[in-house]
Amino acid sequence: MDMDNVDIVSEDLLRQCQAYAGIAQEYYALSLRTAPTEAESDRLAAILQMAESDRLLSFIIDETDHILGHELDLIDIKTIRAQQEQLRQVLDEAWINHVMEDSRDRQMAQVPKATLQQAQTRLKQEGLYHGEIDGDYGPVTQQAFDSLRQMLTRELIRRGLCQDSPDLSPGRELQGILDRIKGHDLVRGTDIETKVDLLSITSWLEP
Repeated sequence: MDMDNVDIVSEDLLRQCQAYAGIAQEYYALSLRTAPTEAESDRLAAILQMAESDRLLSFIIDETDHILGHELDLIDIKTIRAQQEQLRQVLDEAWINHVMEDSRDRQMAQVPKATLQQAQTRLKQEGLYHGEIDGDYGPVTQQAFDSLRQMLTRELIRRGLCQDSPDLSPGRELQGILDRIKGHDLVRGTDIETKVDLLSITSWLEP
């Protein structure tokens, strides 16, 4: 869109807003009535009905309601700030999760495709993976590794090899933890050793 068209659109939008100025003022005045007449109530209802089918008028009415909220002291600033903070935390958490998932995908891309295919085959044999043997570290494969991590944790505790749940989360420390588990006399040559070898693939991941 060139600048001439932008100017035309801006001027057209301004004209539409100006056309609704009278309705907004009327809505504002009627909303301030403490005891509106039946005719005034009907007019308010008519304006609101118009706004339902007109996005621009709906926006203007919403902004007018915001002004009315301040005017009538209906807006609790502390509540609004608390809601804004909660929203910020949710957005921050969502962004962090997105960045971490992207980073994990990039790191797993360093694992040879054939290695991941072998892992998927073994996970399928364990009944943990139900996807295609494609060598891709997608959501289904991630879920299978998470299930393997939970299964291994339960078996270690059940066999008395650790009192508390070991931290088997992906990251730099994981391989050291898995090596210590494999070094236990009761682990060598068992299905636990096989699961530990399989889970070690995720030690490529950053925490």
